[in-house]
Amino acid sequence: MPDTFWKVLRENKIAIKYTRYPIKFDYEKMVEYIKQKGVYVFTAGPKDGIKYFRKIPLNVKGTFGMNHSFLQCPYTNCTQLRDGKLYHCPPAAFSDLLNRKMKETDEGAGEFLLAKEDYLNLSETKTREEVFDFLSNPVPFCQYCDMENRNEMVPWQTSKRDIREWVDV
Repeated sequence: MPDTFWKVLRENKIAIKYTRYPIKFDYEKMVEYIKQKGVYVFTAGPKDGIKYFRKIPLNVKGTFGMNHSFLQCPYTNCTQLRDGKLYHCPPAAFSDLLNRKMKETDEGAGEFLLAKEDYLNLSETKTREEVFDFLSNPVPFCQYCDMENRNEMVPWQTSKRDIREWVDV
C-alpha cells in the first residue's frame, strides 16, 4: 500500500485486524511490517490460527428479513473495503464473484443484486458519522443471509470452489 494509506490509518487511529488461517504465510513478518508503519495490528482469532469457520448460507431469492438477519449477523465487525467502497461483509463486497461462479456452474439459481445502499462510496462520504450510520444499520443485501441455518463449527479446509459451499442452489 502507498504511504498515504498508512498515513491515513495513523492519523485516524485505525487498526488492522487479521485472522490467522492454517496456510503457509509469515504472519509474524506481516505484523512486524505493519508495526513499522506505525499502525496498531491485532489478530481476530486464536494465535495458532482458526480450526473452524462459520458458514451463513446465502439464498438468491432474498426472502430473509433484512433487520432480522442484520441483528443476528456475526459479521457486523467484518467490514470490507473494495475499490473505494465500504461494505458490511465479504458476501456483499464480493457478490460479483459469487454471481460469476453461479453462471459458470449453470445452476440457474439467479444472482445477488447489489443495491446502492449496500455499500458506502468513500469518495462521496464527507463525515465519520456517515460511516458509523452506514455500519450501524442493515442494508438490502442482508435479505440474502439465512441466519437460521448458519453453522458455527465448519472445519476449516481449502475451498473446493464449489458454489454450494456458500450458496443454496
